[in-house]
Order: sequence, then structure tokens, then C-alpha cells
Amino acid sequence: MLNHVYEGLVRYDRNLKLEPALATSWEIVSPTTWRFHLREGVKFQDGAEFTAEDVQASLKRASDPKSPLKGNIPAYTGSRVIDDHTIEIDVTPTRCCPTT
Repeated sequence: MLNHVYEGLVRYDRNLKLEPALATSWEIVSPTTWRFHLREGVKFQDGAEFTAEDVQASLKRASDPKSPLKGNIPAYTGSRVIDDHTIEIDVTPTRCCPTT
């Protein structure tokens, strides 16, 4: 049900491979940093533009120690907005996925 309310940066396709969702592409900058390029032209219900600041705010809210969503992003350690449609997300390498 949450997928009908919240959309992620990526999602799984029918073969359980990652595919773009709100991110159009992503790259591994270092073993602990991923850069996501966000879809342009996406708007919220109120007409506000979707930006990297929104992603960062969502990550900060979900990673708060009191958030019931904290367990959904255990590898998250921080993020940086590069521009309106680019964000870098820092992760703990031992809690994330392989870089290959």
C-alpha cells in the first residue's frame, strides 16, 4: 500500500532488478557515496516542484532515532544536495550493498 502513497528513487522491475523511479540514473561515487540524478518535471499534489531538497528532508525525517521508518534505511549516514536535481547519499559500507 505504501507504494501507492510514496515513490522511491528506484524500484524493482518484474525480474527484481533495480530500475529508475524518481531518480533517472545513479552512480557510485565512492564505496560510501551514491549520486542520484532526479527526474525533472515531477510535482507534488499541491503543484510544488520535486527537488533534491525534498529527498534530503525525507531521508532526515526517516533516519531520526524516533522515526518508525529508521529501520528501512539502516545504511544511511548523511546526504548533500548538489543541485535541484542531484543528491549524494552517504552510506555505511558494511550495511549497504556491494559496489559491483
